Amino acid sequence: SNAIAAHFEAVKAYVEERVATGNIGQNINRHKYAFGYILVSIFLCLFVGGAIFQSLEGWSFVEGLYFAVETSTTVGYGDLDINNEPSTYLFVIFYIVFSTVLFAFAFNTFNLIQEELKQMEKEEEILARKQEMGFIADLDKGNGVTEGQFILAVLEHLGTLNYEKDVKPWQEKFRELDIQGVGKVNHQIRQRRQ
Repeated sequence: SNAIAAHFEAVKAYVEERVATGNIGQNINRHKYAFGYILVSIFLCLFVGGAIFQSLEGWSFVEGLYFAVETSTTVGYGDLDINNEPSTYLFVIFYIVFSTVLFAFAFNTFNLIQEELKQMEKEEEILARKQEMGFIADLDKGNGVTEGQFILAVLEHLGTLNYEKDVKPWQEKFRELDIQGVGKVNHQIRQRRQ
């Protein structure tokens, strides 16, 4: 139908515009830089922490680095003990807070990057399949596909919508309220509640 083709062309134009303007490429470059900065920050935190623990405790660098990794990852085996100097306690307090927040931020950022890359892959897949409308054609029961059906199908295909969880319960509720079975709900809701 012409409405389906028009909507599909709008989605295709949106994705093509993102590719043409470099937004997809910019996102990939942005992710590379974010990933690089996070890795550098983590290694700096661990190596600087290891060097400071080495200095404060008189340990070897390997022992200081081990303690820094153990502390940053909140493992805390307890096999290395720190001395009772106030400067050591102050640094450990600072280091625990800083490194834990840094690691939490890093893991969150890695997850966000992974999710955005998955979404970009889906968008590129839809663009690559611009002639294939099988997921839309399956909806057509002979009367065409409505705008709402098209939008829901595209959202489900992109993975941002789960039909069984997000749509079906409301569809069943609509059918329950559609007393006359005409595909519309209006003042009859009030009558049914009385």
